[in-house]
Amino acid sequence: MRRVAGPVSPIIAAAILIASAPYLLAAARQAPAPGLVVNVDMQQLIAASDARAQADQRLRAYHVQMFERFDRTSRLIYATPEELEQFSEAINADPETDATRQAAAKIEADVQGRREELQRLSAISDSELTDADRARIRALNAMPPQAQHAFSLLRRLYDQRVQRREAVEARRAAAEVRTIVGQIARDRGFSQVFDSTSLVYATVDMTPIALPRVRRTP
Repeated sequence: MRRVAGPVSPIIAAAILIASAPYLLAAARQAPAPGLVVNVDMQQLIAASDARAQADQRLRAYHVQMFERFDRTSRLIYATPEELEQFSEAINADPETDATRQAAAKIEADVQGRREELQRLSAISDSELTDADRARIRALNAMPPQAQHAFSLLRRLYDQRVQRREAVEARRAAAEVRTIVGQIARDRGFSQVFDSTSLVYATVDMTPIALPRVRRTP
């Protein structure tokens, strides 16, 4: 599996630090040496772990999914703000159902109908247009600017969805690494393991021991 290079996003870094704050692994099977203090660099382990690589892979897929859904929404320039909100809810429904698919398809069909209506009215000579035709043209031409404003609001909502998913994946990766660290601590009889962010000095650094366990994929 190819790993993702680059800096850790602020959201993921914050979630890692919260999830990996100083903690105790109270699971000793044998008494540790007197005065033994064990630490581990959780941030390094998480960044190097298979769990993090898998989380990044899921996040890439989610980013693509959200982009495709927003792109599909942004084509509906002849939709009302209410329709755009309903459409976004329908295509992001979890789980997706026949009802949500039908709701989204109906809005797309209505928007396409308005597009075709405007094209038809625009093809009529001005002298043949009725007052009702002119009013309808004005109403249809006013819809794209209103939709653009709604798109800006929806874009922020999509960004928030991505940020929430990043936080969820960060916590999930941290939890998987903590489980591995806990197992190593039990196997070696360590009663307490601290995150290195909370210590200036420790008798034993368990990070090199844990690295091969959290990163099994070459």
